[in-house]
Amino acid sequence: GADGDGLTVEAEIRERGKPAPRTESHRVPWPEDVRVADEDGLRLALLRLASDLDLPSEAVRVLRLPLGSDAWRLPDDWRLNEVPHSRKTREKFYDDVHDAVEAALALPDPPARMRAVVVPPELNQAMDIYRAATLLELVRELALRLAVGDRQLTVRVCVQAPMGQGVFQGLPLAISGLRRTMELMDWQAEEGERFEGLVGDGPGARVRFGAVGPGVVAEDDDLIVVLAPQSMQGACVVGPLEEMVEEAEACGARTLLINPVLADIPSAAGVMQVRGRAGRMQFAQSFLDVFHFRCLYYAGKFAFPIVGALRYSLADAPFWTAFRRLEGDACAPGVVEAYDPVAVWISERPPPPEALTEVLQRKRSRDGGSA
Repeated sequence: GADGDGLTVEAEIRERGKPAPRTESHRVPWPEDVRVADEDGLRLALLRLASDLDLPSEAVRVLRLPLGSDAWRLPDDWRLNEVPHSRKTREKFYDDVHDAVEAALALPDPPARMRAVVVPPELNQAMDIYRAATLLELVRELALRLAVGDRQLTVRVCVQAPMGQGVFQGLPLAISGLRRTMELMDWQAEEGERFEGLVGDGPGARVRFGAVGPGVVAEDDDLIVVLAPQSMQGACVVGPLEEMVEEAEACGARTLLINPVLADIPSAAGVMQVRGRAGRMQFAQSFLDVFHFRCLYYAGKFAFPIVGALRYSLADAPFWTAFRRLEGDACAPGVVEAYDPVAVWISERPPPPEALTEVLQRKRSRDGGSA
């Protein structure tokens, strides 16, 4: 049995040469930082025990137990390989990110630095099907919900300005023109509309815009949302971003990065070389993951087929779940495509690529396929 303090395991032992079996009972306490108050808490505690024993594949059995909610599941017939994605698919990601941010802000000690990674095919900057409008729709939904919700937050949405010097000044292609398009898109904030006066720099506005760098954060800002910050050849975004984050923290504001790409791009003149790299990496890792979703592919394949997915959500699944994509006869009757969990990890950071490859290949081998 299980209670708020731990798990009691009873086993019947039969020994050869002895007429009757005997029963032994052992008490397994929950980890110190785990509190079990409901079925979801019990499942999380069991997953934590499996994770501490480094049993990610076996933890899936715990995940499948009829306990608590099943919000960790991915929808059947999701069809992420169909682009553009359906409105229903996009809205699920918008809801997921909002719920995860709300969950982070509801913590007793909300994190000052947060990160949300949302990379279905349509938001994968490495693909030619990348749709910046989906990123803008996501942040519009997030900012407006936080501004008009119970918290009444003042949200500043920021996109980095052109970087570099002289004729080499510019922006990475994925965010080029993003700021201008964001300001021109329909926020339903004109006179007589639903969010009248809520967006802009006027008095009473709770959704504002800005660049990335010092001097952007206002004293009454509550949340700074930065869209896809990334460096480019010859210019590093980490410096101005770090200055802005520190200013936000000094004002009591929190920062959320959406789809950041903060890896170095070594360039001439000592830009993003070995010197200072440890500090830049430390800054990039200082953000707490509140939501993460990305598709998984075969090594060497550019985009398709989708092999599986990796998901984490502070709102409904505070653990890393690797899913394998099934299709055709491998699915339940009436289902064309499904995502089947194959491993679960509980950690601050996502599992490394080697671990994901191992569990996906192991599952494929067990099912009779080739890795």
